[in-house]
Amino acid sequence: MKLNLLNNIIPALDFSNNDIKTLKALKPSIYPLQPMKADGDYEFIKELDYEDIILTDNYYDDKDFYSNAKVKWDAAIETRSYGIKDVNFYTLQVQLEVFNSETDELIEVIDTEVDDSWGTSDENSHIELGSTIHPRSIEVNQVDKIIYINW
Repeated sequence: MKLNLLNNIIPALDFSNNDIKTLKALKPSIYPLQPMKADGDYEFIKELDYEDIILTDNYYDDKDFYSNAKVKWDAAIETRSYGIKDVNFYTLQVQLEVFNSETDELIEVIDTEVDDSWGTSDENSHIELGSTIHPRSIEVNQVDKIIYINW
């Protein structure tokens, strides 16, 4: 069972961006995630569960974690009079929650839109236009603070 500890501890905050920055100063790794919304015609949100998320590096070694994530991404289509010149897919935002597998305690929250110390890298080398296109998995590198999106 996932507990939303912040709502129980600090119910008076409306969780605006300023409140999130205040909470991050108190406990930098946990803050409430804002709802993600696909705004443009070619913006999409893909939800990934623990099977599609790889937590890498020494930070997560010898610990039993699971996570869930949302990836907001965009498709850019460049056209010419003769047809489609180029199609690109890129990540706009990633939200990730990491839980302790034994206690279901929320241990860390990452939102690339709120925390600019995190970056994303799109690994587009395996996209085939004949198949469904969406992020297939992500790899979280805690040491370098990069989230690799595998398409």
